[in-house]
Amino acid sequence: MNKIVIRFPSHKFFGLALLVLLIGRLGYADELDSYVSAQKQRCEERTRELEQRKQQLQAEMQSQSATQAAPEARQHLAATQQAIDRMHVLLTQASPQTAAEKETYARALSVAGAQISVAKRIVEKDLHIDPASVIERMIDQNAQKLNQMGQGAPSSNVGFDGSRPRTQSWDTFAVGGPQPFQPYATPVTEAQYTPMTVDQAKQVQERYGSIPQGVALEGIASGLAEFRSAHYDAAYNAIVLDDRAVYFVRIAPWTFATLCRAIAEDDQERVGISYGRTFQAYGKTPLDSKVAQDLILADKFLADIVFAENDWTVGYKFQNGFVPEKRANDKSMISVSFKFYGFKFEMKDRTIVSNGSAFDIKLYPISSTPAKDGGAQPDYAAIQSGRTFPEYERNASHLSANIRYYRQERIVNRAFLYGETAALLRALKAAHVSLGDLASQVLGT
Repeated sequence: MNKIVIRFPSHKFFGLALLVLLIGRLGYADELDSYVSAQKQRCEERTRELEQRKQQLQAEMQSQSATQAAPEARQHLAATQQAIDRMHVLLTQASPQTAAEKETYARALSVAGAQISVAKRIVEKDLHIDPASVIERMIDQNAQKLNQMGQGAPSSNVGFDGSRPRTQSWDTFAVGGPQPFQPYATPVTEAQYTPMTVDQAKQVQERYGSIPQGVALEGIASGLAEFRSAHYDAAYNAIVLDDRAVYFVRIAPWTFATLCRAIAEDDQERVGISYGRTFQAYGKTPLDSKVAQDLILADKFLADIVFAENDWTVGYKFQNGFVPEKRANDKSMISVSFKFYGFKFEMKDRTIVSNGSAFDIKLYPISSTPAKDGGAQPDYAAIQSGRTFPEYERNASHLSANIRYYRQERIVNRAFLYGETAALLRALKAAHVSLGDLASQVLGT
């Protein structure tokens, strides 16, 4: 986001962004429509399969004596019926109309679909059916009590939303192990504010066409073992590598599909937005997508701290009582950008988890002459002369030093999770996995 002393008042300026977001809801609704349609069909099929398995278990238990029938199996049957009943309620309810209603419904379908899949595997285990996939093997190892599922709010999913269920939900209970779904578990191993150099500014402008006055997600995942194949498992919102390792996607499926297509279609694999001279998304990320909208919101919050705008942060409790410093009007044109990168991964008990990330802030003067794409370009002469902005630099240094604290804001954490997912997708693309096929598997297209 840019800071220009002579500019529109911030509330009017953000009003333009809000208009973009509202217009963008049309494309966002289309993404949700595709996902909901495909997910409903998948849920119907999995529910029918679960009902068949339940009937098989009931028949087997009836043929056994009271002493032979395992008491756990009786509990599993009762919990299975509860999962089926919950799914029937979702599948028969009135169709959602607004984008917000569709998102709530899509999240509920995602959770309920996973509950059905976990229930099916547990019943199959009671029937002595061997697991057919790495995720089913993980369920066999970790799932202990089927009746723990579904005790949270119907739209609660700590897997890709970071919400807190009342008791527990399928993701933390089904996979166990390294607890990959804790919302702020991924450490930020490097966070810094550094002034931008002329060489850095040229590299950024060459890569993006202009300089992002907002958020950029960069880098390729490191720490992954070699793999030959990957596919998307819609039941668990997961990527399965060679049927030996699983990455549980921590963003909503429809946003995962957006990132798949954006990185697949752009030779430079750029993902970023600019919220300054113009509103634009870089690479193939649609400006009207949920991903772009969320990154704009993250930029607005972070830039509000750096520029001490006291707009979104009115009454906000800053870390350690910090008070962002304002700068006297000096007719400067200043911009800030936030880079999420450096995502590292490791495998723990067949689960791929991120164990490190990096966050970088750049503050720099911009030219009054726009770049060819209409965006901003750096003021190279001012950068060369070493021009500084002490108040904003102190704000930026505070933000970078305390990013773990500010990551507790859901919109900031979501930007990190988008960056984590994008880094992993770049690694999949480098291994010749078709990201377009993954997106189609999500949306049923």
